[in-house]
Amino acid sequence: MQKEVLGNTTNSTIISSLRKFVKYQVCVLAFTRMGPGVLSEPEVAVQTLEDGKNRIVFGVQLY
Repeated sequence: MQKEVLGNTTNSTIISSLRKFVKYQVCVLAFTRMGPGVLSEPEVAVQTLEDGKNRIVFGVQLY
């Protein structure tokens, strides 16, 4: 799955339509007018709950 977040002041987003009880790995790739940056490392590993009623919150700091 890939999600594009537009705008140069965006510092958060919601990833929806996740399946129940599935492990996901999330990473960030920022773009500027000069081109793509470096892919964030390490990937953040998260797992949704069995009932699908959870909200996963985590932070990624970009420099």
